Amino acid sequence: MEKEQDTTLLKSILGSIRARLLDQTRRNRLLNYKESARDITIIDEMPDQVFWHLVTESKFFIFNPQPDDEDTQIGLHEIDNSLQRKLPESAKHGEPIKRHYTDNRLQTLLKNKDLERRLRKLYTDHRTIIEETGANSLHLAIGFLSWHESGGDATPFLSPLILLPVRLEKERGFGSAVYKLVFGDEALDTNYSLYERLKHDFDITLPLLRDEQTPEEYLRLVENAIARFKRDNWEVVREMSLGLFRFYKQVMWHDLDPSYWPKGLLLKNSTLQRVLLGARSDEQPPGQLTHLYNEDEPNKTESLPRLTLLRDADSSQYAALIDAIKTTEGNSLVVEGPPGTGKSQTITN
Repeated sequence: MEKEQDTTLLKSILGSIRARLLDQTRRNRLLNYKESARDITIIDEMPDQVFWHLVTESKFFIFNPQPDDEDTQIGLHEIDNSLQRKLPESAKHGEPIKRHYTDNRLQTLLKNKDLERRLRKLYTDHRTIIEETGANSLHLAIGFLSWHESGGDATPFLSPLILLPVRLEKERGFGSAVYKLVFGDEALDTNYSLYERLKHDFDITLPLLRDEQTPEEYLRLVENAIARFKRDNWEVVREMSLGLFRFYKQVMWHDLDPSYWPKGLLLKNSTLQRVLLGARSDEQPPGQLTHLYNEDEPNKTESLPRLTLLRDADSSQYAALIDAIKTTEGNSLVVEGPPGTGKSQTITN
């Protein structure tokens, strides 16, 4: 009976934690996309052809700037108004396609210098994020949903619908670098921040993104799902943009879903139970470990292991290492410390 109660409580706590992982505010670009100075808008390309080229054929794209035929520098705002961002419908099977829809060049809104500057910035920022987090955050967004909050806010949300994980590869060319866009090989995933928001606020079940679907098929499914809200100016916006979208919390949200684990293994995990439920009546409650070990003492006990360290360690770091080694099976150790106290050094050792 106690185990059943523990499982129910654990499920409830886990559900609360998972809900907090999906940011539901306007700060989240997965809900409220606004073009930044490092995003690159793609124009005059067919979504299915781009998807086929990148994902199915595993080929690369390079970027085409706007012709630099004017002496005066045109601002981005003026360029945006002078060109149509709306993507053309993808060609149906058997229909003839203009050559520029099937080549390896993506059309952009930017002049050559601006495009080169943005690609350099995007490439650098993307590499930094991978080095710091290990997660790919560069995506090609195909299609957006423009929608309004239930309160009737005049400012609509613009949420990306299809996010292809991609990478930028840099090659030296004549005079300047050449940036190639390739598929990132990660699995395509639904925008669950949007999925959960629409489900909670409007009782709309957004279609899940499947690997075998083309972009046009998915955008049509979304249009069907929001049909009753079109009178409220909801619409699928046919635009495409390359930029950074943080997905790592969504990955954690996925991993903590008990239904994705066979035979309820997640809820049976002893470490998770101990962290979220605390010690049971028959277990030793957790407490602080504050003892410091002095390896210079001549009369130290034989049970104290002799360590050969890769990095220097002060007394508290040394104590953390000894405690970690001495921690018995089935127990865990949490090491805390403010910035600069040597947590990374301790992990290395």
